[in-house]
Amino acid sequence: MAFKAAPANPELDALIERARHHKMTPQEVFEQRVSWVWGMLDKDDKRTKDDIRAALVDLQGSPV
Repeated sequence: MAFKAAPANPELDALIERARHHKMTPQEVFEQRVSWVWGMLDKDDKRTKDDIRAALVDLQGSPV
């Protein structure tokens, strides 16, 4: 299956280039971990992202 080339988009290209060189902060890494854990929970689980944040802080300390 052949794919068409995406149309040129200089604004998107600039954003991608900027993201390519971005160094994540400890807070960004922490929030990414929160999001991953929350996404791995069962759909019936009633825990919130705030619950996950509190548990991670208890386990590993504050991200900042």
